[in-house]
Amino acid sequence: MDRRSFGATLLMGTLGAAAAPALAQFRPNRPDMMPMGPAEERHALDTLAIGAVALETSRLARDRALRPAVRQFAQFEAEEQSAVAEIIREMMGPVAPPPPSRRDARMVADLGRLRGAAFDRMYITGQVDGHRRLLDVQDRYLNDGRNLHHRHIAILARGRIREHLADLERLQNRTAERGPVRSPGA
Repeated sequence: MDRRSFGATLLMGTLGAAAAPALAQFRPNRPDMMPMGPAEERHALDTLAIGAVALETSRLARDRALRPAVRQFAQFEAEEQSAVAEIIREMMGPVAPPPPSRRDARMVADLGRLRGAAFDRMYITGQVDGHRRLLDVQDRYLNDGRNLHHRHIAILARGRIREHLADLERLQNRTAERGPVRSPGA
């Protein structure tokens, strides 16, 4: 199966997480890239999977978050996750993230039903969880992976993820200090 048809199949969601072993057939999209093995493929898939949830929830938050600081974080996060996905796809070829886990899908659905302060709280909580998981993915790869290009991505991502966790902690603390936030006109 070639990369294009495999990527299209993944996009249709028919293979999902079971597709990971088949990704071992992937070679770098560019001839000047280092070869990729199972550690690189796992790093890319896990980063894409968690990042896709962060992207989807951040797109929701750009419109639904009550607080401007939350909307601003969501805008930056959506832009960053789009960029990371583009970089990974340029390195690996056309690959889509596996479908979200049941837990992530449930969180996205629950978040989609909320607005105002409750939305802000759940979005921030979900982002903290997702960023911690992304940090674990980068750390695991840096312990096991040998591909210099992926290592550079993981090193850069790890620093940004730590920054985002600090930003999210400040957002959580501001929410706790202010108490419940009322929506305009309430």
